[in-house]
Amino acid sequence: MSSQNTKIRKLAAIVFTDIAGFTKLSSQDEEKAYELIELQRKLLKPIVEEHEGDWLKEIGDGLLLSFPSSKLAVNCAIKIQQVTRDIDGLNLRIGVHQGDILFSGNDVFGDDVNIAARMEPFAAVGGIAISNKVNDDISSSPEIETKFVSQPNFKGVRQEVKVYCIVSHGLPKTDITKVTAKLEKDVKKLGRNQHYIIATLVVLVLAVIILFFYNPIKSEVPSVAILVMENMGQDDDQFWARGLTEDLIVKIARTGEIRVTPIRAVAKIDPSLTLDKIAQQLKVRYLLTSSMNKSDEEFDLRCQLIDSHTGVSKYANKWSVPVASSPKIVGKLAYDILSALDVSTNNEIAKAPTANTKAYEFYLKGKYKFHKRKNQEDLEIARGFLQKAIDLDNNLLAAQDQLGYSYFAIGDIDKAVEIYQETNKKAKELNDLGIQASMLCNFGNIQYGKGNYDNALEYYKESAKILETVKYGKLNSAVIANIGLIYHEKLDYENALKHYNKALKMVEAVDDKKSVGMNLINLASLHSDRGDIDKCIECSIKAKDIFIELEDNYLLTYILHTLGNSYISVGKYSEAYKELKSSLAIRKQLGNKSEIAVAYSGLGYYYMNTYNYKMSETYLDSALAIQKEMEDKIGVLNTSMYMGDLYYNIGKYQKSLKYYKDVYRVAEEEDYTEDVILSAWGIGAVAYESGDYAMADSFLTISKNLQLEVGLKDDNPDLYALNQSTLCLTKIKMNINAGIDKFEKFVKGKEFKDAQVNYNLFELFNDKAALTKAYAQIMRQADIAPSREEYLKTPLAKKIVATYKEVN
Repeated sequence: MSSQNTKIRKLAAIVFTDIAGFTKLSSQDEEKAYELIELQRKLLKPIVEEHEGDWLKEIGDGLLLSFPSSKLAVNCAIKIQQVTRDIDGLNLRIGVHQGDILFSGNDVFGDDVNIAARMEPFAAVGGIAISNKVNDDISSSPEIETKFVSQPNFKGVRQEVKVYCIVSHGLPKTDITKVTAKLEKDVKKLGRNQHYIIATLVVLVLAVIILFFYNPIKSEVPSVAILVMENMGQDDDQFWARGLTEDLIVKIARTGEIRVTPIRAVAKIDPSLTLDKIAQQLKVRYLLTSSMNKSDEEFDLRCQLIDSHTGVSKYANKWSVPVASSPKIVGKLAYDILSALDVSTNNEIAKAPTANTKAYEFYLKGKYKFHKRKNQEDLEIARGFLQKAIDLDNNLLAAQDQLGYSYFAIGDIDKAVEIYQETNKKAKELNDLGIQASMLCNFGNIQYGKGNYDNALEYYKESAKILETVKYGKLNSAVIANIGLIYHEKLDYENALKHYNKALKMVEAVDDKKSVGMNLINLASLHSDRGDIDKCIECSIKAKDIFIELEDNYLLTYILHTLGNSYISVGKYSEAYKELKSSLAIRKQLGNKSEIAVAYSGLGYYYMNTYNYKMSETYLDSALAIQKEMEDKIGVLNTSMYMGDLYYNIGKYQKSLKYYKDVYRVAEEEDYTEDVILSAWGIGAVAYESGDYAMADSFLTISKNLQLEVGLKDDNPDLYALNQSTLCLTKIKMNINAGIDKFEKFVKGKEFKDAQVNYNLFELFNDKAALTKAYAQIMRQADIAPSREEYLKTPLAKKIVATYKEVN
């Protein structure tokens, strides 16, 4: 293999393995699960070496291997399955893909690595799944027989992929009905610590602002799916059908009084299904079907609004529109549909976006080309169409908005902002309040993503002020939620709670279940940060039920993670393990490596809190490796904090100090106040245990002052007591005024759950009752540790037990 700092690109076969049933085994017998991983390592390493393979890394219970050729990789995989076939518990799925791979140390990168990772879920237990590239490579080997499985559409993968399974050598064939692999959803994390959950809302809100509105289950609020308009004319006119459909969805959804299925969901529907089946799948009551046939002179249009409950048509129309009047089609349809559904409206809804027919055509062509783009050339063509539309009518704000989004979507933020500013300026001239509010929210999202919270807050507030006078669909509630996000980031919990609750009521009023769930995620995180774990669990369970009902596995993984951490906080470890393992299982199905790393990190935290330090270290190492590979700055920060805690707990102070310092440096640079507080405490605590009292005094003081500044003294008294008691002990060691009297007043009458806090109180005040509490807490923790003896050897436990025996 190459050295750690050398990067080499070469053709190679990549193998991923996974132990089926490992989640269940771990929940029933953690020691046996750990032994199984050890056995896997012992058995399989020689086989990999025999086939000229490289053992790159272990990822939880899975393996990442590389081979010089597909034939060697497949032969190795077959041998592995033969050797492990009769070993209880070692039930492997194996995936193999070959491609152009970038090697760096023990890491591999590239599109082909992502494809290889997605092969494994297509394998049967005890079986092997391979890609079409591997299948082609081994086609000249008559002893290996394969069967076609599927041609999945992997999101984020640029090449066509087909999946085969090996059916010779006694290997099981894949049953496609049992394959749980799903497509990846790529939502970037903008937040930190627990806030990584709530911050995804900002990204989702931006998508809502631009095009898409989610509308779930039937209730008193009218719900409609506008099916993609059928193009009865030339293929070249398909952009009209798609564009008119999208604009109609957006226009109706902006009323804020009707739930409309987004174009993405509509486009995935099998058109051969009956209308009642389509309505059931899309969870709506009403369906709009329509068609168009465009000639040189006019559009011939037909539409029908059907009540899926009764099969009765609520509205139907057949009419012709001159091509010169094409910009008026969407407005007329929107007005007629809303009237048919008895939704209050006015003539403003029928207003055309432009009077320039050619500009409108270029706008629809640009949007359609952008949606269908496959490469940079397509992107530039789409932008060219949009720019022509703007040149013909610079009042066509929809075209300017879409052009700005074409840059935002690929990360060219500066260019997006430039266009959005021009759009906002034009919206002010035209007094288009909706577009103004939308642009201001865009600016807020961009500033939020950069960590400029004060600037983001000003934009959001300005947007919210405009939205007090105009309805603009989901934007009205989303901006209020975003204001809550900013207050949450700034640790202003009261204002965050106020805005979260306000946003929740707004989405509950229209029975928008997905938005209800997302707002409950916000509230759950907030209650957790405030130390109100019971309310956090209450909100999380409600959100969990919603995402299960909506079959939204992506958001479900987040709330399962939150639930797991919350159960850890209240000592419900079996419940915590169940939720965290479920989150990991779903994330593996979704295939997003960054999210898998988050799940590994969560399990590392779980094992640390159940005193299984070996398993904790294994999972945290796996998480950190992925996060560094993905350059996930926030993920590295979170996992490094856990690493610092882990090594502090077991007395490896130099390792602990390294991780705490890494977190402190990044948190200082990015102005992450909460992480500065926690890492400063960690550095100070390690310094105190190591006898460096000057360093301890410096960092514990930093942590204390920040806690006082943001009000954590009252919101999180355990953390404040832990920090302040250690600081007092440090100052006593330095023979300087410790301020003990003031601290004693703070702790009087309070109960602390942390054994170290109670032990510190004993040392400060000779409080034997506090020592007894600390000893009892240590004994309870020893009872749940995988090895009681090993746990009682950790520095804190050893110290408390020895002192308790001496005093008593």
